[in-house]
Amino acid sequence: MEDGLEIINGERHCRRFVTERTDPYFLALQRGAEEIEQARLAAANAPVRTLWRLIAPDTYEQSIEPDSAGLQIHGIAATPTINSHKQAIDCRGIEVELPVPLFSEHEDKDQAIGTVFYVRRSPACLYMRACLHDHFAAKYAEKLIKNGTVSCLSIAPVRGKSTPLATVDGIRFFSGIKLAEVTVCRQGANPDARFEVYRKGDDGKKLWGQSSTARVNPSVFSSDLAEAKGIAYRGPWRDSEQYEAGQFASHQGALWAALIQSKGVRPNEAPGVWQLCVKRGAVEKMEKAHAGTSI
Repeated sequence: MEDGLEIINGERHCRRFVTERTDPYFLALQRGAEEIEQARLAAANAPVRTLWRLIAPDTYEQSIEPDSAGLQIHGIAATPTINSHKQAIDCRGIEVELPVPLFSEHEDKDQAIGTVFYVRRSPACLYMRACLHDHFAAKYAEKLIKNGTVSCLSIAPVRGKSTPLATVDGIRFFSGIKLAEVTVCRQGANPDARFEVYRKGDDGKKLWGQSSTARVNPSVFSSDLAEAKGIAYRGPWRDSEQYEAGQFASHQGALWAALIQSKGVRPNEAPGVWQLCVKRGAVEKMEKAHAGTSI
């Protein structure tokens, strides 16, 4: 680098001549400085990564601001229940990095209909809140949600980010996954995974505070038909009958709740299809009343 003086209109000016350095030591320092600056810019422009916050024993949450003012929904995205694919996930091992896309179909990756902006993770479930976008397809999904046509949730993991634990009796257990997406659907693999329209001020406890398995108080069983008590009892289980999720059947003196649609699946042999509700005893009265016999 050389400096020189020049007189212009009677004023002194400093003229600087810069020669480019090519020595290896200087070039190495220059490359290092450029790499440091690039890393700094990349970190500054990267999205802020959320972290789990402990809010109760073994219970964590994450949240970001909603990216849309559209309809908000909330519900249970996952539980440890064995699903219809013969799989079960330990919810404590579900990793989430918000925002998570909300789809209407797992197969359609062209455009999400919304964004998951809040998750609450506990051993019992993964609870989520999402907002719908303001585009044409999302508006149609909103109509299906509001009229009750679509009320179930399904999740998908990031490819290669699932941790198998063991396979027992044909059922694959996972100790953890990384959540890739959540999908709204008519019927999901997990009978516990359901949602509803979010109302301002609702903390979701009516959803995440429930047991993930169907339970019925034995006191509802009397000489009256269970339907009068609001229980969809179909009578003793028969292999020729088709059962829908939410219906009940008795088998071997116990009462079972259908978790998913099935036909010919024996209750005591399919934990992912049927859930034991009441053991032997009160169920006998229910069977007799359903058959129309005296007790």
